Amino acid sequence: MRDYEIESEFSDETVERGVLASLAAGLVWAEAWRSRLTADLFWHYPQALLAASAPPDSAALAGEADFLAAVERLVWLKRKRGLAKLQRAAWDTLFDDEQSWERAAAVLETGLRDLRSGPAAQRSRGASDLGRAVIADAARRRDIRRQTGKPVMGVSSGLAGLDRMINGWYPGLHVIAAGPGVGKTTLCLQFAWEAIRQGFPTLYVSYENAPQNLMLKLLCARAGISSADVDRGYADVEKLEEASAAGTADWPLLSIMEGDGRLRMAAVEIAMAALLKEHGAPQGLIVFDYLQRGAHGIGYDQLRQNVSLLTGELRETAMRLNCPTLAISSQNRSGGDYGRGGSGALDSLKESGDLEYGADTVSLLYQPAEIQQPPPPARELELKVAKNRFGAVGSLRVVFRPDTGVFREKA
Repeated sequence: MRDYEIESEFSDETVERGVLASLAAGLVWAEAWRSRLTADLFWHYPQALLAASAPPDSAALAGEADFLAAVERLVWLKRKRGLAKLQRAAWDTLFDDEQSWERAAAVLETGLRDLRSGPAAQRSRGASDLGRAVIADAARRRDIRRQTGKPVMGVSSGLAGLDRMINGWYPGLHVIAAGPGVGKTTLCLQFAWEAIRQGFPTLYVSYENAPQNLMLKLLCARAGISSADVDRGYADVEKLEEASAAGTADWPLLSIMEGDGRLRMAAVEIAMAALLKEHGAPQGLIVFDYLQRGAHGIGYDQLRQNVSLLTGELRETAMRLNCPTLAISSQNRSGGDYGRGGSGALDSLKESGDLEYGADTVSLLYQPAEIQQPPPPARELELKVAKNRFGAVGSLRVVFRPDTGVFREKA
């Protein structure tokens, strides 16, 4: 029997029993999450998880939605326990000595950092181990280049100029920012299509468009017809059917999740893990559309804090799953040059949390004032890689056809 600890206030024995019983029953939607559940999520029954057992007289949850909600609650309670433990440690430190304020502040700063990214011991790796990993990875990349005759890259974007700069999408967080109506969703849909064509399972999380509407955009882009014509009843249905049939082998790799105020990253991670397992793939792609909408209702009063938290969760999920994550962001009103095609300045993200620091790459899609535009409906834009943790920055010109939803690199 444990002595009383304030952390115990943030536990739910009933939820723990339901999750463990679902795992013990071998339910498919529970199995997809098994490898990502850790004993510290369970206050009452940590040993039951390690022993792959369920407490006596516990019953499996009714369905996948209930299981996802239960896992999200366990994650939330674990974070609450972490904060409670940190609060207790800082309080105890205040009574130690005359330097207690500085020591308590250090405890809080270190503890908050560890809560967000894991303890320092877990983040630390020895140089010898890292050196072996670097050499093994270099040899693997050399062998792939020799076999294929092409430079090794991550998930190709389909835009040659962008791939040359970033070497494809690597596991991590990649922010695509633009002003309203510039075409950021259409561009990321095209990136998703390119990913599934290469055999990468892709999860598209949308807070802006219904799944059927996104599928309409994809099919119209492949068929070369206008989604507006479909809406008005002028669709060439045969072309849509041909586009659908042409992607028969690829469509199963794409899953579209509709976001709302109740969606949390645990559910996104479960869905992506299940998609990877279904296709036996070691890597996939996540598109999150978009950050500011997804950040509403996370918990803080200020949107900036919510965006910062969500940014960290997206990157952690990307690294755990070995999946590049593309996160769409709006530009702020003061720096984003609203109404004039957006901005190519990295500080247009300044009001959006720590995006420019937390992201591995930041690409800005905008319409420079000096560009002489082609005849409508075509629109020439600039895609600027303003930050690249993996290498070079730069820009390329693209031509956007909003009527058919297609981006092409300008020759």
